[in-house]
Amino acid sequence: MTQTGDDEGDDALNAMAASFRAMAEHVPGALFRYRLRPDGSDTVEYMSPRCLDLWEIEAHVIMDDATVLWQMVDAADLPGMQQSVMASAQTLEPWSWQWRITTPSGRRKWLEGRGRPQRQADGSVLWNTLILDVTEHKRAEQVLSVKDAAIESSLNGIALSDLDGRLTYVNPAFCRLWGTTREHAIGRSAIEFWQLPDEPRSVIDALRRDGEWRGEMRAVRSDGTPRDVEVAASMVRGADGEPLCMMASFLDITERRRAEDALRALAGELEARIERRTADLAAAKADAERANQAKSDFLASMSHELRTPMNAVLGFSQLLELDPTLGPKAHDWVREILRAGHHLMELINEVLDLARIESGRIRLSIEPVTLAPLVDETVALLAPLASSRGIVLSADAIPADLTLAADRTRLKQVLMNLLSNAIKYNVDGGAVSVRAAAGATGRAMFAVADTGRGIAAERLPELFVPFHRLAADPAVPGTGIGLVITRRLVELMGGRIDVESRVGAGTTFSVELATAAPATAPAAAAGEAATAAPPADLRASVLYIDDNPGNLRLMAEVFAQRPGLELLMAPAPGLGIELARSHRPALVLLDLQLPDIDGFEVLARLRQDDALRDTPIVAVTSLGAARDLERARRAGFADYVVKPIDVARLLAIVDRLTREPGAA
Repeated sequence: MTQTGDDEGDDALNAMAASFRAMAEHVPGALFRYRLRPDGSDTVEYMSPRCLDLWEIEAHVIMDDATVLWQMVDAADLPGMQQSVMASAQTLEPWSWQWRITTPSGRRKWLEGRGRPQRQADGSVLWNTLILDVTEHKRAEQVLSVKDAAIESSLNGIALSDLDGRLTYVNPAFCRLWGTTREHAIGRSAIEFWQLPDEPRSVIDALRRDGEWRGEMRAVRSDGTPRDVEVAASMVRGADGEPLCMMASFLDITERRRAEDALRALAGELEARIERRTADLAAAKADAERANQAKSDFLASMSHELRTPMNAVLGFSQLLELDPTLGPKAHDWVREILRAGHHLMELINEVLDLARIESGRIRLSIEPVTLAPLVDETVALLAPLASSRGIVLSADAIPADLTLAADRTRLKQVLMNLLSNAIKYNVDGGAVSVRAAAGATGRAMFAVADTGRGIAAERLPELFVPFHRLAADPAVPGTGIGLVITRRLVELMGGRIDVESRVGAGTTFSVELATAAPATAPAAAAGEAATAAPPADLRASVLYIDDNPGNLRLMAEVFAQRPGLELLMAPAPGLGIELARSHRPALVLLDLQLPDIDGFEVLARLRQDDALRDTPIVAVTSLGAARDLERARRAGFADYVVKPIDVARLLAIVDRLTREPGAA
């Protein structure tokens, strides 16, 4: 009877041992028994087979020598881990710790251990412990921490609300926008922050119905100050598609609205000034010269102020033109805005050019310029304009080695003015030709001839009177100062310009300049066009540094066309340098006219960082003179974009540079 009872007890113990082994083999982690003796020595008395998954070491090796486990612990984590074990041994409190290891194969892991200590009769402490691999959990925590930090530091106000519209989270930018605190905002209805309560109610209804909403609304700060706010809101849904909360991003566009109003007022004022100056020119030469000087001084001082709002007008208009959701009528309106904006920008540029020439502030870089490639480049640019009216545009036998002493950029401007006038004032189906020949006295001549209506001989001197268009067709765009600028530029390059015309037979403009020893002219920058759609695999970050809020907002909208690109924005050069060093973007867009330090100094500091030494940096600036482009090229900028920006060209540059080897 006793023997039978012993056998049954042995069977029960054997069954329990088998169950424990089965559990130890399938539990997600390693089970082991660890003993710390009074003399400080330790041993592993049991280790489950799953230890191989964690440490890449067999159980018997660990039980033979427990020090192999300690040797894998990161040096930074080892002291804290040892202290945690000793503290648990002294207080007999449950042990719990997370630490990093490096396995024999070189893999990095995060482990988490939990065990309950028991004091033994010999004074040692015994832990039955479970060890888990929490590497993926730690990575997820880090990703979440980065996302939280990004939302907290966003320049846009960010808010989350429950499905009833009560705020559950707001970031610091939201608090600054509304002049409130996080404690005061949380729990309040989002409707309370708007001047017209019906507007946010309609947004909430739209989110419930459509899942997203974009638009502009009128907000009111806590002190009662009204603000114009751009809103992008969406319904956040879980993996099962059920709504979890509502999220919205807020951008204060009050200053942009004021700038637009100021621009409209300035445009009206500028037009009125030009009309008054034109009337003065017709009245008397002396009055005209005084008015022209006043205009020159005024426009020269307003160059940057004019280009900044025009950058917003033309930039956002180009984005609207690319918006496929606009109806045909709206697209027509946008095209009218762009047409008028480009015309106004052309007028501003030409008037500023004339002002610089008259005040002696224009600087030329005279160098050898090979004429043939420059003519080919200009003809190619204007070919579509000529083709649209059936006009044949040709360059007749330009000597391949004919080299002129000229400023290349300004010589191209002369060619562009003469050729575009020859096309604009020509008859449909006519012809425009360019020819050139070298003289025998160190001079050369090129001529642009058209088959237009011609001009009476007695009226030819009026061609070079500012703002005088010889009763030109009002449907043909123009400012009346292009030829004035052309003649002044030719004279500044040491040349002269002549004109011959016959009514009904056409007009020929001839330009004479000094020749120079043949030299290889710099290759003209190839035109770029944005891809119809961004590459599907385009994933990179781009940093934009500019102190003008309107320019930052415009660039944010431009990059909405490239959802695969993350745009980082810095309103100050110091912050831009810090963001570049911390984020290592694939591309940096940099304004040259920055407070404290200019864009060239920012470029130099970024190049001092080994991690940013090869990062492409593009200048985005209102400085568009030839010497500015040359200085930027010598400094090491990858490209140069002049404000008001051409959105298509900017996107083409971004597409190219973020796809090139080394872009991340």
